Amino acid sequence: MKPLVLITSLIIASVITALMPFLTAQAELSLSAGLKSRGEFNDNIFLDRSDNEGKESDFISRIGPELKLDYASRSVDTKLTYSYERRNYLRNSNENEDVQAFDFGSQIRPIKDLLYLDVGTIQAATQVDSRRASGFNNLLNNRTEQRGLTISPYLSRQLNSTLAVTGGYSFSDIDFTTTGGSGSSGDGEDHKEYNLFASVAKKVAGKTTLSLNYNNLRHQAAVNSDYKRNDLSLAGEYLATDRLTFDGELGRHWFNYASLENSNDGFGHVTSSYLLTRNKTLELGYSVVASGVSGFQNIAPAPEEPEGPVADEIEGFGDTQGGATFTRRFDATFKRTGKVNSTVNAYGSNIDYSESDRKDELRGVTVRFARQLSGRTTGFLRGIAEKRNFIGGGLSSEVTSYRYSFETSLSYRLTSRFTANVGYNYNTEKSSREESDYNNNILWLRIGVNLPELQKIIK
Repeated sequence: MKPLVLITSLIIASVITALMPFLTAQAELSLSAGLKSRGEFNDNIFLDRSDNEGKESDFISRIGPELKLDYASRSVDTKLTYSYERRNYLRNSNENEDVQAFDFGSQIRPIKDLLYLDVGTIQAATQVDSRRASGFNNLLNNRTEQRGLTISPYLSRQLNSTLAVTGGYSFSDIDFTTTGGSGSSGDGEDHKEYNLFASVAKKVAGKTTLSLNYNNLRHQAAVNSDYKRNDLSLAGEYLATDRLTFDGELGRHWFNYASLENSNDGFGHVTSSYLLTRNKTLELGYSVVASGVSGFQNIAPAPEEPEGPVADEIEGFGDTQGGATFTRRFDATFKRTGKVNSTVNAYGSNIDYSESDRKDELRGVTVRFARQLSGRTTGFLRGIAEKRNFIGGGLSSEVTSYRYSFETSLSYRLTSRFTANVGYNYNTEKSSREESDYNNNILWLRIGVNLPELQKIIK
């Protein structure tokens, strides 16, 4: 993270903490800390071709502390986490590194039900480019971290039982830092964004809510073209039954580039959610989005259980070309909660790049399962299977690849403070461009120690 961003976040956190006793008469504070260590064997740390004599395997150790703080009251909510991790490679010591993560989020409500201030950090790990090799738990290849600070003061008021208005301003300062030493390749693009926004929401006939939304965004890019973007949209939600819900949005983007041809594109999405039973839900969605690409265009959500004590992992893909992209995406998602928590997501997306002949077509399915096997043991599984077609963008012919990643782990609670995890990870890709093929096996063991949690009611 940029030193300025980290220092600013710490100052804001300190000011909010100092003001807490004056902002509320009663609040709840919780503090927890722990130490996590992990050892793993990775038989292909750079995801080279399996028949490559230079393929590197290594033993990797990862150890570090983690701290979490939660504060909640009628006028302030604050969450803060900090973690440090030392990574050592037995054979490739030039890849050794120290990784720190600082995540902070707070909402202050100086005037009840009217004035709000949201402050937070952004931190996530993601791929640099979907056309290059990447896999679950691979730290060194095609990886970067997105980090930054966001500040947003705004007004929000429920004028009556059916009408609400919101308006405000947001600022974000984002940078991308390649992680993993010399094995990594490519950065995202640092940028700042300034956004004015307004929304009017109206509840109609009891089951329908409509909102008119406007955004005025100014994007300052470090490398690619700066741009301004105006968005106008109409969004709605319809509660058809107690089980069936529809929501959607239809609007238009107007892009004004500093050094590229201006453009305007429609955007929108529609989603339906159906509660099959008390703990089973089916969701269907389709979206069309035009984006100014001056950094990353992520096309898949972050997983619900991020791996490791550092930044969340985005199972998405990005590129750093200038200009706009036009993305069409379909999702079908099944979720189950209870003794078995599971998510199955089938999706397809087409991405067209306005400033080149590049097109990316992705079709895939992701699965996530977690089940408590006994009072002390929990099993976990996640996987992704994907077919990719890459057209243009410097390729002499169309490239088709099949990528699969699979991970399974077993967690055992030794005592109330000690936990142990053992797991196995497999990544592979088969491509019409044979030099891109790889196989990767990872076996790991993790031990965690948690200190007693401190909870206190502040009066």
